[in-house]
Amino acid sequence: LFGTHTGPGTFYQVVPYPKTRRWMVAMIRTAQRKRMMHALLEVDVTRARAILKVHEAASGEAVSFTSFLIACLAKSVDEHKEVQAFRKGRKRLILFDDVDVRAPIEYDIAGQKRVVPHVVREANRKGVRAISHEIRAAQRRNITRPSTFLRLLPSSLFRPYFWLFAWVGRRYPQLWRRNVGTVGMTAVGMFGGGAGWGIPIPAPTLLVTVGGISAKPGVVEGQIAVREYLCLT
Repeated sequence: LFGTHTGPGTFYQVVPYPKTRRWMVAMIRTAQRKRMMHALLEVDVTRARAILKVHEAASGEAVSFTSFLIACLAKSVDEHKEVQAFRKGRKRLILFDDVDVRAPIEYDIAGQKRVVPHVVREANRKGVRAISHEIRAAQRRNITRPSTFLRLLPSSLFRPYFWLFAWVGRRYPQLWRRNVGTVGMTAVGMFGGGAGWGIPIPAPTLLVTVGGISAKPGVVEGQIAVREYLCLT
């Protein structure tokens, strides 16, 4: 069924389009009408990266930079909880005490790299090392195939499912938080090097997109020095 076709001046392959990708396409189409505001920032992470390297050299424990960013995001949202408010109907807002950060975890499934979301619960109450240990443990889980629900649900029902899921989430924010967290973080830096911002797809919650890191001159205590800047959206 899926093979190589050859002919005069032609060479191509027909390969299956993964069901997980079709799932993502349906999700994006469901949210494409949402209005979004983007803020493009550059953050000096020179000192933070140096501290992580010193900790690894002294203890032998590698703490992921992603964990540091999740901890920073959670602490910031904890100080300004209104940015993770959920609307309940037209006249009320739900303000959760804790910050649950939804972040992508890269797995190796059947020899292929797949990204599966993981929610760090109560991230505002956890330190960088605790979050790093949680992410490492999640990466070690043995995931060999997509979820049973995704395998059994026909592709034609993907979009209706997402419409229903969003409808339920607007009416029951507690259920939405349990499934997808209160804020999100995603990264595009894994796909290349150097500076660059990622413009995310429409999201139902606050979403921080982590871009690339580049070295450039910066002013530190009145002096010009080479600093590392992280692009954030």
